[in-house]
Amino acid sequence: MRPCGGLRLLVVWVVVAGGTAPAVGQEGQWKAFTDSGWRLARDGDPAAGEHLAKALSHAAEFSPGDARRALTQSYQAYAAWKAGKTADADRHAAEALAAFDALPADPASQYVGRGLNALALLAQGRKDYPRADKLYLRALAAEEKVRGANGVGVAQMLGNRAGLLEVQGRYEEAETLRKRQLQILDTPGRADLAASAHLGAGRMYRKWDRDAQAETHLARAVELKWKSSKKDDPAAIPYLTELGRLYLDQKKPDKAELLLSEVLEYREKTSAKQPDRQVELSDALHDMGCVHLAAGRPSAAEPMLDRALRIREKAFPGGDLRTAITLHTLASLHVTRKRNQQAEGELQRSLQIKRKVLGPDHAGVAAALEDLGLLYARMNDPVSAVNFLREALSVRDRGAGPGHPSVAATLHHLANAYRDQRRFADAEPLYKRSITIKENSVGPDAPGLAPVLDSYAGMLLKTGRSAEAAPLAKRANAIRAK
Repeated sequence: MRPCGGLRLLVVWVVVAGGTAPAVGQEGQWKAFTDSGWRLARDGDPAAGEHLAKALSHAAEFSPGDARRALTQSYQAYAAWKAGKTADADRHAAEALAAFDALPADPASQYVGRGLNALALLAQGRKDYPRADKLYLRALAAEEKVRGANGVGVAQMLGNRAGLLEVQGRYEEAETLRKRQLQILDTPGRADLAASAHLGAGRMYRKWDRDAQAETHLARAVELKWKSSKKDDPAAIPYLTELGRLYLDQKKPDKAELLLSEVLEYREKTSAKQPDRQVELSDALHDMGCVHLAAGRPSAAEPMLDRALRIREKAFPGGDLRTAITLHTLASLHVTRKRNQQAEGELQRSLQIKRKVLGPDHAGVAAALEDLGLLYARMNDPVSAVNFLREALSVRDRGAGPGHPSVAATLHHLANAYRDQRRFADAEPLYKRSITIKENSVGPDAPGLAPVLDSYAGMLLKTGRSAEAAPLAKRANAIRAK
C-alpha cells in the first residue's frame, strides 16, 4: 500500500502538471503492467509489448507530459528494440524523451531516473555510447534527487553505467563506479543485491586482466548469494560458473571442480525436465571437460567434450561460437594424445566458425591461428607454422594493439619457428620485442618472462654468441628462483 504522504505528493504533482488525479485502482493497474512489462523486456520476452501496451491504456487519464506515461514509453522503446522493431523503438524513445525534457529542470519524480535509465540501456544496446552516457548521467542525477545518494536505484544505475564504460575499455572510470556501488550495497539487508554487484565487479576485473582482484569479488559474490538464497537456487548458478572458470584460468582445477561439478549436476537435472535447456548443459559439460584436462585427466575430459560438441552441433547446425570453442578445446586434448591430424581438422573448423561469427580481427581468431601454427611446428611443417603464426601476429596487432601481452606470446612462438628454420636474423627482433612488451605489461621479474629469455639465450648460443646468452639465461634462472 502506498504511504499517505506519498499519495498526497502524487496528487499535488499531477494537478500542477495540469491533469486530474486518476483513481488509485487505475494507477495500481498501470504500475503492475509497467513493472511486469519491464521484467519481460529485460528477459527479451515478446510478451513485454502487450503488458506495456496495457499499462499505457491504464495511463489514459494521465496528462500527456506525465512522467509515469513517459516511463512506460521508455520501457516500450527498449522492448521494441529487443524485439527487432527499430522504428517502434525510435518512436517510443522520442516520445518519452520529449516528455522528460519538458519537465522542470530539477524534477522530483520517482519515475524520471528509471525512464532515462531504460533509454540509456537502449542507446547502449545500439552502440550509441556517447548518447547512452549522457542519459545515464541524467538518470543518476534524477534518481539521487528522489532516493538520495545511497539509494538502491542509484547503485543499480552506477552498475549500468560502469558496464557501458567497460565495453569501451574505460576500466579506471568503471572501477570508481563499481566501488561506489559496492559501498551502497554492502550493508545489512542488501545481501542479494551486493552479491550481484560483486559479480559485476569480478567480471570487470576479469576483462581488465586483473584476476587476483576478480577472485576477491567473485568469491564474495558466491558467499553472499549462498547466504541470501538456498544452495540449489538456480540464480546461484552463474555465480558458481564465473568463479569456477576463473579458477580454471588460474590453473586451480581442484577449486574449479568443486564449483563446476555442482553446476553440471544442476544442468543435468534441469535439462532432463526441460529439453530446451540442453545448450546450458553443453556449457557445463564443456567446463567440466576443461577441469579434467587441467587436472591431467584427458580420458575423463574427452567424453564430456564430445557430448558438449554433439549438443552444440545439433542446436546450431551452421556453427556458433560455443561450437568453435569446444572444437578448439578438443583439438588441445587430441594434441596431448598425439592425434595431430584430428586436432588439425578441429582447429580448422574452429577457425572457420570464429572468422564468421567474430570477424577477422578478434582474439579468438588469433588464438586458433596461433594454435594451428604451433601444431604445424609439432608436425614438422615449418613453412605452414610460420605462415599461421605470422597471420596470428597480424590479427593480434590489429585487434589488441602492438603492446598487448597477448602479442608478446605470439611473437615468442613466431621467433621460435624462425629459429627452428635457422632464420636467426628474423627471430632476434621478435624475441627482443616480446621481452620489451612483457617487461612493460607485467614487470621485469614476472614468471612469464623466463621462457622468452631462455629461448632467446638458446638461439644466441646456436649462433656462437655465448657472451650475450649468459646474462639472459642467468636472469631467467633468477626469475624462476623467486
